[in-house]
Amino acid sequence: MKTQILNLGTVLNKAAQKDINGGVPHQGPNCRCFCHIGAMVQASNCLTLCPDGAIPGVYEGTPSSCFANANYGPN
Repeated sequence: MKTQILNLGTVLNKAAQKDINGGVPHQGPNCRCFCHIGAMVQASNCLTLCPDGAIPGVYEGTPSSCFANANYGPN
């Protein structure tokens, strides 16, 4: 089935690709943030809120440039 999907021949434009990827820029390898989901700690994108609406936690050594374009909602 995967091969059939890949062979459909439809090339996605950039807008469609952003919809699939969530429209969030990809971060550098030094950007390390996390969210608490129940009792678990899960790696998270530093530019978006956690699933429960909280701002993600930051691991030590994460540069401030990881938050340059963060959108945490209205101020």
